[in-house]
Amino acid sequence: VEQATKSYFSDVHEMRQHGGKMYYASTQLMKQEQAGYMPRLEGQDLNRKKVTTTDKLPGKISLMTYAYARFGETHVDTFIKPFLNKFKDEKDVQLIEVNVQENFLKQQLVKAFVPYIRRNIAPERKENYILLMKDISRVRKYLDMTNQYIGYVYLIDQNGRIRWTAHGEATEEEVANMLAMTEYLVQKKNESK
Repeated sequence: VEQATKSYFSDVHEMRQHGGKMYYASTQLMKQEQAGYMPRLEGQDLNRKKVTTTDKLPGKISLMTYAYARFGETHVDTFIKPFLNKFKDEKDVQLIEVNVQENFLKQQLVKAFVPYIRRNIAPERKENYILLMKDISRVRKYLDMTNQYIGYVYLIDQNGRIRWTAHGEATEEEVANMLAMTEYLVQKKNESK
């Protein structure tokens, strides 16, 4: 309980102070040779299969979202909707949604709501919706996820490298950049075939 309340108060204060947007996303992709890899995390998809985040990445351009709370879900939705509108029929592009619950009490609450989540996620998105019910604080530091009430998005190339990242509610410029960068990565992938 102490961990949950300490994190809660500091994260909520930070969100109020910055409105969920601590900085704006880069307007350029990170160079491939400088980009780090997405860490391997094991969870369960909404079809009740055990999955790892990295098993889903090879060969596809991925937008991977992380949400820890309802606030974060509304943030990542501002990136997901335009992404799906543009790339839903593109076979080399995918969306991977990660719902993270590190606190034991929140884990139990989310487990109770899994049937609701399952009903409200489109069938084609279920196998790429991952529930992580464990402490990933070391991974959070690596991915610079400093606030559990903010949603985070990562654009990942076909080799599992993180090429772009954003957080909070999307701005028009961030959405335009994300879509253009995704198109560029798809083009580069197709050229290398």
